Amino acid sequence: MRYPLLDTLRGFSLVSMVLYHYSWDLVFLSHKRIAWFSGTPGYLWQQSICWAFILISGFSLALALHGKKRTAALKKSGLLLLLGSLITAVTDAFLPQGRILFGILFFLGAATLLMPLGGNRTPLSPEAAAVLSCLLFLATRNVPFGCLGFEGLTGPVLPASLYTHGLWGTFWGFPGKDFRSADYFPLLPWFFLFATGYFSGRALLQKEKLPPVFRVSVPPLSALGRHSLILYLLHQPLLLLFVPGVSLFS
Repeated sequence: MRYPLLDTLRGFSLVSMVLYHYSWDLVFLSHKRIAWFSGTPGYLWQQSICWAFILISGFSLALALHGKKRTAALKKSGLLLLLGSLITAVTDAFLPQGRILFGILFFLGAATLLMPLGGNRTPLSPEAAAVLSCLLFLATRNVPFGCLGFEGLTGPVLPASLYTHGLWGTFWGFPGKDFRSADYFPLLPWFFLFATGYFSGRALLQKEKLPPVFRVSVPPLSALGRHSLILYLLHQPLLLLFVPGVSLFS
């Protein structure tokens, strides 16, 4: 069963993402100067988009598993992992300065695969698991940067040896000093944000149906949200081909 509010939120996040990537292309590919985009406002904008997509994806997985759609979820996981790998290959070949390795699609595929393996076996209530997942995300946000903590609130420095395991360590959240990716979402810390969405969904589903607010819809955004994956895949090539100021042919 689809809930229009989730599609609307996906659609809104998709529009925000397209505008963000348009700005990114202007700054980093067309070398336009947009001071605020390279500072805190641009960073907060980018974070709001990825947080929204990850939380909604975790929440949606709870709906799928509650509806006994485990096979469909696993197929989607495989598709996302495949598409994430193709994006790595294409960007490495044609846009090396913007290469994407372990990007958000690959992460969502991995999280969708891993969550059903353990998410239904926790002894905690869904509410407690959601709170714990959120706290773990906040505590591990800085793991890819060498320490515990959240953003500017840095915690203990982690052993440097954790960051010497190549791509395997990079996938988990321990990148080496020379690692570069235009879009990097390792399991740590982002799996915990995905789990926050997942367990929040399970908590609301204890009454079998979500609250009436989840039937609220903004039709244009909801329509975009229903096709978010294909639009995600197409938006950047279309920007690079056809949008003045960004197009490689303009």
